[in-house]
Amino acid sequence: MFGLFNRKSSVGGLVGVSWHDQLLSLAHIQHKNGTPLLQHCQSASAPSLKDAAHQLADRVRTLGLAGARCNFVLAPDDYNLLLVEAPAVEDAELAAAAKWKIKDMVDRPLEQLAISVFRVPREAYRNQRDMLYVVAADRKRVQQAVDLVLESGLILDSIDIPELALLNLLELCADDTNGLAMIDLRFSGSLLNLSRNGNLFLTRHLNTQVGDDIAANADWESMRERLVLEIQRSLDYYESQMGQSHINRLLVAPRKEDSASLVAQLNQAMGVKVEALDLADKLGGAMELVPEIQQACLHAIGGALRTSEAAR
Repeated sequence: MFGLFNRKSSVGGLVGVSWHDQLLSLAHIQHKNGTPLLQHCQSASAPSLKDAAHQLADRVRTLGLAGARCNFVLAPDDYNLLLVEAPAVEDAELAAAAKWKIKDMVDRPLEQLAISVFRVPREAYRNQRDMLYVVAADRKRVQQAVDLVLESGLILDSIDIPELALLNLLELCADDTNGLAMIDLRFSGSLLNLSRNGNLFLTRHLNTQVGDDIAANADWESMRERLVLEIQRSLDYYESQMGQSHINRLLVAPRKEDSASLVAQLNQAMGVKVEALDLADKLGGAMELVPEIQQACLHAIGGALRTSEAAR
């Protein structure tokens, strides 16, 4: 999203960093013969910005990552993602033109926002104008991310958002040639992506709060109904309003301990095939990727898998 610096790195590969839900997470991925290898993957409690700075600097020093390139993934609360008609301007002028299209859609002055954009595929909205996703990030939070990374000894290469970090995972983990839904279920808020051929067609934040081991919760049955309804509404919109073909697969991002039971219950309630994503089967390297680490570091791993600006 936000491309920043082009300084030469002294460490190979890319480091993904996220600070979300009071967790500072880091993943370092290098490629060998085209295969991504996970070199490091860690998370630690970081309730405050000061804690996050301490934890990141400590891990960069301990793991010998000073001088490595970094892609920082913002937390959902740090930005708004807005869908608008694409202004009829050259790509280099899109962000500036889009700023004025969202001025009545945001709750703060434009000068307090950092703006970046990425196009929705032209075939996403048939018989309509080209559409554009606008990332309107709190400029103060972006600057905090810049300072956090640079003070740790990493080289800040770019700043991303979770929607695109999850999209990076699909390039490694799943075939979305015929369309695919992927959902990251969390108590702080769930994220649903609908993609095809590596392109993001639709993304939505869901209201249903899905905590750890939710299937054992006494309220799970009613919560499951709300969750299924939210997912189904997005799938219906993708088909009826966007004119796209039916999606028949839903991929559930790694969870700490209840992936199997959650997937089984969603399979019973939905008309699509629901599957659990296990990154341990997809990433090489010496790291043992247990489910807890996969969930905690999901955005950082997706950030570290960023390979190109082309899809942004």
